[in-house]
Amino acid sequence: MKKIYLLLILPMMFLWACEKDTEDISEIQKIPTIKLKGPEKVYLKAAKLRSSYEEIGYKEEGATTDVGKIKIVNNIPENNIAPGVYYVKYIAVGDGVIRTEKYRTVVIYEDDGILSGIYTAKTSGWGEIHDKEAEVVISTVSDDGNGNKVYKCADMYASHFVFWKNGKYPWIVANSNDITIDDAGVITASSEMISTEVTGQRIDGEHVKWSAHSLAYSWITVEVELTKKNFK
Repeated sequence: MKKIYLLLILPMMFLWACEKDTEDISEIQKIPTIKLKGPEKVYLKAAKLRSSYEEIGYKEEGATTDVGKIKIVNNIPENNIAPGVYYVKYIAVGDGVIRTEKYRTVVIYEDDGILSGIYTAKTSGWGEIHDKEAEVVISTVSDDGNGNKVYKCADMYASHFVFWKNGKYPWIVANSNDITIDDAGVITASSEMISTEVTGQRIDGEHVKWSAHSLAYSWITVEVELTKKNFK
């Protein structure tokens, strides 16, 4: 009988020790939390934007578990914000090394009724096929003196390579020097970042197509179909 009692006591002592260790760990490793006010993606028309961006902020209630302070960093210029996609990052650090991060995407756009605006993009061509849709921001720059409008685009490949599995080739991003559109809606563009030529057509007020061909890597051609997003 003594042996039976001993066998019963040992597992109980082991379980008690495990529970004690778990309590100690959870007490030390507090995980901070962040809850943003408003949506995680914000769209602002450039014409309605003041000279600087005012961040919506986070909810103070339950922002952290009595540990650390929340740090806010972003890549938004303080003044004269150009159309484009920007990010605000909130960082909360606990007692130990555990940290929580939360992001808000800020999209600044304009719409001249011709080409500038925010578009959803579908791509096809060299590389792995994906079904994700990217957002492309096209902004107005000026005219070329011949009556043709000149625009800029953050990525002429419309994140085609960024969406690859395991993040393959995220470096293939062609920022446009200029996109020119003539009266017939014919689009031409170039990029120095990765030598790229673009030819395309404005189909109507909502749809644009272009083909981005890399001169540095002759086998790379990506077909891009854009549909403009409308905001009321």
